[in-house]
Amino acid sequence: MDSEKCRALVTAVELGSMSAAAQQLGYTASGITRMINALEAELGITLIARTSRGVALTSDGVALEPFLRELALTAERARQQAAAAKGLLEGEISVASYSSTAATWLPNILRAFQSSHPGVRMRTMEAGNEQLVSWVEQHTIDCAIFAKRPFRGDRIPLRQDPLPAATPHTAWWKRGWASASTTS
Repeated sequence: MDSEKCRALVTAVELGSMSAAAQQLGYTASGITRMINALEAELGITLIARTSRGVALTSDGVALEPFLRELALTAERARQQAAAAKGLLEGEISVASYSSTAATWLPNILRAFQSSHPGVRMRTMEAGNEQLVSWVEQHTIDCAIFAKRPFRGDRIPLRQDPLPAATPHTAWWKRGWASASTTS
């Protein structure tokens, strides 16, 4: 099973459309559609349904989504580990925060991190406390910047105020993030 097809499906469902997934992943919408169709053909089931509001998982898709997400994540972690073995830090990091944080000081931290690690692509999202925690726990995002406590995961202090970044224990890029946060 091709992990890139799994990534295409997961991204299309997360973003709600084939075109949004295509833009996020650097494909055309028809390319995303072909990948998902090929995945469905390989599995012999329909995973997504197209609705007036975009795409949504079918009941079979809901049952398989955690496995497809994990396969895509595992492949990405393997690519990142291979890069790390060569002394590189590369891949994609998804960062989510409150809209006020995203608008005020997150851009400076992201710029500093990316200037130190040009091989890392950044994806940002905005949400409230409960959604941020849920996304980190489900590995939908790599990092949430928020003030909620307690949290089951790792914390990286970004500033003197109580606004830490919460990450899953498996976050491969933490060593680069802490140094970037002190530069802003």
